[in-house]
Amino acid sequence: MEVGLPLLGAYGVMTLANALFVSLMSVAVRRTRVWTVMAQALRSVGWGYLAHVVIGFLFVVLWGPVGLGPVAAVFVVGPLLVAHWTIGRAGLAFHEHQETVTSFVAALEEADPSSVGHSARVAALSESMGSVLGLGGQAAEELRYAALLHDIGFVAVRTELLTASEVGEVSYLSTVSSHPQAGVTALRGLDFLAGALPAIAHHHERWDGHGYPAGLVGEDIPRAARIIAVADAFDALTEAPDGPGLDPSEALGQLQSREGTHLDPDVVRSLAVVVARWRGAARPRHEDSEPRRRAEMVDIPGRPTLPNHDLPEVSDAFAHWQPEASGRRA
Repeated sequence: MEVGLPLLGAYGVMTLANALFVSLMSVAVRRTRVWTVMAQALRSVGWGYLAHVVIGFLFVVLWGPVGLGPVAAVFVVGPLLVAHWTIGRAGLAFHEHQETVTSFVAALEEADPSSVGHSARVAALSESMGSVLGLGGQAAEELRYAALLHDIGFVAVRTELLTASEVGEVSYLSTVSSHPQAGVTALRGLDFLAGALPAIAHHHERWDGHGYPAGLVGEDIPRAARIIAVADAFDALTEAPDGPGLDPSEALGQLQSREGTHLDPDVVRSLAVVVARWRGAARPRHEDSEPRRRAEMVDIPGRPTLPNHDLPEVSDAFAHWQPEASGRRA
């Protein structure tokens, strides 16, 4: 016990310190809540640390009280190697997942230069709002993946959109409404993204049921999809190269006027909390959102860009075009 208890205490302090440092970094970069992120970090690394504590405690007991001395290593090295192998496999899988998502986002941004940085901004804002709403663990991870990949379907429908009529015309609205399902089709079969697919499929639904592709109403819309819908519209109003370039307070005001019709009121309120945290501090910026850089991305000779389908008026145009969509259930 003279060694075991200090070991247990040291691991406990190390675990809490690591989780605290991760949460403080998230607060500084994304204005998230300390305790929410800390809880998420503990859920992520807790089992790995617990395995090391158990193995270490076993080693101490076998070496001392049991009296095996150096022979105790024979009984400990095996489980320790298995624990390290398991943690290593999990880390490798996570790295592979990140590489896969990065490749998909790069393909989208190559197809439409005006979208560069959009996925990363929407993901960061969605994470911040999800934190305010209490999302953690697996739900937070699925939200991030869905936010990063919500527009991947545009790779498949881009050619049709370039030949469609102006925004608001039937040919444009019909084609643009197919991109969520196209994205789901492209990603289906990747097990680690299975939980993100419902949000990708439904991120253009409306609270009043006049959205697409399924015309879901209110809380029948996946919660992650409702979060992405708000982040998507906010980014279109503030950061998009072809958007109005509103400041955050102005954009928030516009989205607040859509509570209960276009957008989930609770999610818009979470956006208000995030925007309030930006006041008095530098708003988190992405290099890709700098005006000069964005202008360079859009102005590529011979490569036309798509109209911004995330602007709230496009959602309104769809709602007016297909009002019979209201009231459908999942």
